[in-house]
Amino acid sequence: MEKHEILSNKIKNIKTGLSGGSDPQFSHGGLRGGDTVRLTQGQYMSAPEWAELNPTDKHLARIIAHARVLRDPVFSHRSAAIIHGIQTLSVPDKLQVLGSGGATNSGLQYRQDEPSHRATILTVPGGLRVVDPVTATIGSVRDTDFAEAMVIAESTLRSFPELTHTELHDSLMAVRRSRGSKNAHRVAAAMSPLSASSAETLARVALLNLGLEPVQQYQVSTPLQTFRVGAALVEHGVVVEVVGAPGHAPPQDVSPQDTPAQKAREEAIRGEGWDFVHLTWADVRYRPDAVERKLRRKGVI
Repeated sequence: MEKHEILSNKIKNIKTGLSGGSDPQFSHGGLRGGDTVRLTQGQYMSAPEWAELNPTDKHLARIIAHARVLRDPVFSHRSAAIIHGIQTLSVPDKLQVLGSGGATNSGLQYRQDEPSHRATILTVPGGLRVVDPVTATIGSVRDTDFAEAMVIAESTLRSFPELTHTELHDSLMAVRRSRGSKNAHRVAAAMSPLSASSAETLARVALLNLGLEPVQQYQVSTPLQTFRVGAALVEHGVVVEVVGAPGHAPPQDVSPQDTPAQKAREEAIRGEGWDFVHLTWADVRYRPDAVERKLRRKGVI
């Protein structure tokens, strides 16, 4: 079952309650402030289910709820990116939709810009209307800092393999004389189709900011087997890896040697003369000084 369908099933109309029968939790008589969370007019989710959602899924739930009560909204920018499953590091406070209104609904941010006006409007499963993935990426890149913009652009390349690096590059470079255009051009020049995760993207951005050029998906041959590493500083003989598997929220740090297989892999690579720099999600997202300090300890900078 698709995520939007799972969320949709959890969102109830206060007038009808559960489909197929009434539920006192969602009926007028049974509604209590602590039982439910109001997503928009007449659309509610139980408080325990809401509390279990991460910020991205909460935003998507609000999109689904608003789509039920608004007149054919078209979602754009980061709201559109979230609908398309493109990774972001933050969610907007308000739902982003195409249009020029805004005063009548405090939960919406109406957006108008040239790329959005030229967008292809798609209807995705669940009936949500949304700008196409490239337009969603352009709008999101223009709205965010460089690191998050890189995560968004490279996630788009992973999520839509039919979209070529050249096509996205040219679309970002076509953004002219508007807010965020410089960021779009910088991302176009720096983005890579080789980053396997948002963690790898952020690590690469941190290294680029220090003037380093990591080789991505580098293969290290060992007697055990040939291993692929996400980022290698070849001239320094250093492998850079991010601890933990990132999701839409920063992950908990885990030991880089928390399984026998990982330990054997690292030992085999070290046996070929390589050293390791282990970065955390917090390092690559929030602590550039920590990245620099760890690299300096290894004599890289």
